Amino acid sequence: SQGRLDEAAELHERALAIREAAHGPEHPSVGTSLNNLAGVLEKQGRYAESEAMHRKALAIRIRTLGESHPRVARTLNNLGKVLRAQGHYAEAAELSRRSIDIKIKKLGRNHEDVASALSDLAGAQMALGDYEGAAEHHREALDIYRATIGVDHPEVADTYIGLARIELK
Repeated sequence: SQGRLDEAAELHERALAIREAAHGPEHPSVGTSLNNLAGVLEKQGRYAESEAMHRKALAIRIRTLGESHPRVARTLNNLGKVLRAQGHYAEAAELSRRSIDIKIKKLGRNHEDVASALSDLAGAQMALGDYEGAAEHHREALDIYRATIGVDHPEVADTYIGLARIELK
């Protein structure tokens, strides 16, 4: 419910203020709090605010953890989802690609997080009208999901749905 989202946002704002006071504005934990708050703002439909928080979190994480850290990949992916929700499909696709590259280097190609990012990329590609690319990335995600989390997992079902939407185009 919206009431719980409001409460969650308030709690994340408190955590952010404490972390900024304790560690300064450039600490990795501040990036984590910004990323968490951005996620709540996204769920509230406050996309512009969520985007700003994700961009700030991304900048902090890149400066403090380096370009190829898994947390950077997570923030790239989260920012891409918010951009996609706002209709910024090309930038969302680019951020998904960057996230995928980092995740493959750090986690290996056959990891559930790689599959998730591939599905997000497929969503942006579909919105851009690149149905072949979207289908290719959904199939790749499906192969990874089936090998890592099993054939009956809800993520597998979601990926089938993504492929079915492409077939309707």
